Amino acid sequence: MSDWVVPDASAIPNPLQSIAVARPQHVVLVADDGEWTASSLADIVAAQAARFAARGVRPGSRVVLTGVASADWVIAFHALGWLGATVAPLAVDSPREVAVRDVLALTPDFVINTHGAEALTPEALEIPLERMITFDASPPASDAARAPERFWPWNEPRIVVLTSGTTGTPRPIVLTTQQIVLTAFGSLLRLEHRADDRWLACLPLHHVGGLSVLLRCALYGTTVVLHRRFVAARVARALDSGEATMVSLVPTMLERVLDVRDAKPFAASFRVALVGGARCPPALVARCRDLAVPIALTWGMSEAASQIATRIPGDTSDDAGSGAPLGFVRVREHGGLLEVTGPTINGTLLTRDLGQVDALGRVHVFGREDGVIVSGGEKIDPLGIERALSEHTAIKDVAVIGIPNARWGERPVALLVAKGEPVSDAELDAWCAERLPRFEIPNHYVWFTTLTTHAMDKRSRTTLTARLRAEAPHLFSAQESETTQGTGEIGGEARRLEGGRIDEGMHDPNRRTYPVVSPDDAINESYRALSGFGDLQSHNEAFAKVHRPAEIGITMDNGRAPPVGIEQRLNATRRHGKKFFESLVAIFENPRKVDDSGAVNVAESRRE
Repeated sequence: MSDWVVPDASAIPNPLQSIAVARPQHVVLVADDGEWTASSLADIVAAQAARFAARGVRPGSRVVLTGVASADWVIAFHALGWLGATVAPLAVDSPREVAVRDVLALTPDFVINTHGAEALTPEALEIPLERMITFDASPPASDAARAPERFWPWNEPRIVVLTSGTTGTPRPIVLTTQQIVLTAFGSLLRLEHRADDRWLACLPLHHVGGLSVLLRCALYGTTVVLHRRFVAARVARALDSGEATMVSLVPTMLERVLDVRDAKPFAASFRVALVGGARCPPALVARCRDLAVPIALTWGMSEAASQIATRIPGDTSDDAGSGAPLGFVRVREHGGLLEVTGPTINGTLLTRDLGQVDALGRVHVFGREDGVIVSGGEKIDPLGIERALSEHTAIKDVAVIGIPNARWGERPVALLVAKGEPVSDAELDAWCAERLPRFEIPNHYVWFTTLTTHAMDKRSRTTLTARLRAEAPHLFSAQESETTQGTGEIGGEARRLEGGRIDEGMHDPNRRTYPVVSPDDAINESYRALSGFGDLQSHNEAFAKVHRPAEIGITMDNGRAPPVGIEQRLNATRRHGKKFFESLVAIFENPRKVDDSGAVNVAESRRE
């Protein structure tokens, strides 16, 4: 294809077409449903762009794109960029109320649904029918129309992402060609570049961290290895086998990957794990040092198109913070807050991150000044949770704070005052699930007679935290940390984070709610089940059965996972606690023939 459109003198050629010209047979996308060379992907993208144009998408159109992480999603993303439209990714698994709120905040001209977003109909999103486009996944005919390549003007908006603010309402962040390109090449200079790099994308694509993998590989001419969702064992295998040489993770995900591996060295081809989104615990850094994991800790934000400061890969020293700023940005301390200046931020931004820059120019981040809770790489605004809970008829007053969590950094806790009798945690969980993203559902609900006194303003997070510590010290105890690292990983916290696709319907055992496991086709691989428990809760009917005590049924369809029929069940009660889940892990790790006539004995199933 030799036709192109150049809007102005600052515009750069479309990166995907640049790869197709330079390395036409180079594989640029590997996904569950196939792989694509640069030339084949560019051809499909140009044809898909023509289809979108026929529906009215134009340069400058703002288009919400939703669906599971798939080749279709990537093709749609690049096709919109091919036309010069602005892409606004939307989480596919949000409750309807959240999806409507987010679409309202994004103010799109069109909404495009790819695979997995069938429930987000025009009626559900409250938009006119003509503004909804369903992705056509059929291969284009050889004589089908192809849209001409359109160059990207330097200051033209490319993507819009939502970020949590301090108002309880998500705020759209517009990122231009300039910001994306300069951040990408600032990252490349810090992490180095190899023509055969294969960057594993397992972060949500509606976050800038996930999107940046697609954009950077297009700019670098390298390969995206796309996983539909994060499953720790699958990520570990990709890194061990050489399928991927790079990966972007939040600290919790990195820890899960290490947990499913023996303490063996990684493959020599694995050259960097970019780790950001939340503070990386010192113990995890030390673990990476002992295992020679090539981590590169980073600090960034949506407003800067991801990275701002990043360590050199393999730097696991104790005093380097997030490393030095990238080459196209400067950072300094201003009144205890970090201030960022440069073209990747489009000027100067005084962040709400508390921190300092040391004598060597390295950036150290201490936390948030505005009460925003950073949990597993997700930013959670307490006001949004407070607003959702305050609408419940049983609640008179509410405040939400973050408390330390050994695995996720922080998790939200709701402090409540009842109008009459307090309601159950399960009822509040269900209430929140209809109004909030899963990762925003509080881990605990603590009831008080009042949240205000003559000496206390309830909006003082420091005072509220001190009061919660006095009233519910167990939430801050060592046992809480132990639970978080043990059953909590298998329970509620995991399912609230990482896109809500891990351990759906399961809750922290301290919360007195236990899961029902309906594996069917989910437990088709014991290693996968052991590592991620990613599909154990794949059926809605299983969610509905959650009760106290819950029945946990384990089935197996092949010889690699433990065969247990529907008649065999484990009654999980509070007394089993962590030991029960350790037993469950032992069953998955050490599959053996199980007699279908009776129940599995938890004690006998424990790892020897």
